[in-house]
Amino acid sequence: MNTSMKIVLLFLSIIMALSMKNAAAQNNTAKNIIVLVSGDTLTSVQIVKNKAFTNEDKIEYIDSHNHKQKLEASQITAYYYEKGIFYSEKIKNEGFNKLISYSVVGYIGLGFSYTSDGGMNFYTTKNEEVTALEKYKYDLEPFFRNYLDDFDNFYSKYKVKVSYDFKTLAEMVSAYNAYKYPEKYTNEKYSIKDAVNFSVFASGGFVNSAVSGYFKDNLTGSSYSFGFDLEAKNSRVMSIHIPVSYNKVSAKGSDVSIHFTTINLEPYMAFRGIPNNKVSFEFGVGLGLMYSLKSYIDCSSIAGSDQGNVDFKNLSVGPNISLITNINKKLKVQLMFVSYQTKSGNTSLLSPEDTSVKARINNLRAMISYRF
Repeated sequence: MNTSMKIVLLFLSIIMALSMKNAAAQNNTAKNIIVLVSGDTLTSVQIVKNKAFTNEDKIEYIDSHNHKQKLEASQITAYYYEKGIFYSEKIKNEGFNKLISYSVVGYIGLGFSYTSDGGMNFYTTKNEEVTALEKYKYDLEPFFRNYLDDFDNFYSKYKVKVSYDFKTLAEMVSAYNAYKYPEKYTNEKYSIKDAVNFSVFASGGFVNSAVSGYFKDNLTGSSYSFGFDLEAKNSRVMSIHIPVSYNKVSAKGSDVSIHFTTINLEPYMAFRGIPNNKVSFEFGVGLGLMYSLKSYIDCSSIAGSDQGNVDFKNLSVGPNISLITNINKKLKVQLMFVSYQTKSGNTSLLSPEDTSVKARINNLRAMISYRF
């Protein structure tokens, strides 16, 4: 598809979309446009919304009779969907089409598609040919050296980063266009595409605790937890995580044992390098809140104690640090260390002294998470 045809389709689609949105406001039904290869235009359809706009190869929509229909990418010329236009493009040296939206246009362009798991794949265009970058994602520099004759000169002048993420690729392509034809293009900056991921996780951990105060003891034990995590990407190198989990902790010492059943809210910021490898690492740091459902110390064997189980206070605050390994788009493995200090009630009611104890709970957890 040549550039002029894309521009014509863009304006036609926007005009039709605006007119349909005005009409749709009457019945609160969102309308979208699908332009078929046959030349027909579907104007009364609602594209099925999933986590991703499309799975790259096809789209599903609800027609005017409220029936679900499916169209392969090869049956579509383009479609308008809320935030942009996606074009059906034949991929160079491949026998299939992909549904692509363009972010950078120029001597070379950059497009992207949404995968079924909510990720993004990227494409570059030159001389009306579209090349998929996914198979070069860990060898982008060699690819661009072969793709662009003057890449080395450009690279040494602009000192750009090259990696398989939207912001980095968009800025690199924009910078190259400005380098190649400075009278036609400007070097632009791009924001990371907003992304929120939901995942579930489970963990097992090792616990050590020091009890001090009315009496002292050192305890060791184990923990397990399960919960969910909301991740919001703030930039290409930083994200904010909000994990919530149900936790069970038990530890024994020479004289006492402690038992915790809690709900933990343990937000943290994660920092990572720009991805260049199949396995990427992140470092996280945060501050957590532990709410006790049932937490107590069994001090019945302590001399001078006239109580059995004594409850700890309900709320505790403590730091957390994490080392995260991203296996792929779906799975990650995480080591999280959390530390909370909490205080018990009086372990002896007969003594006029303060007979409470403090417990420092250190928990090193190995977690595995699955992203949806």
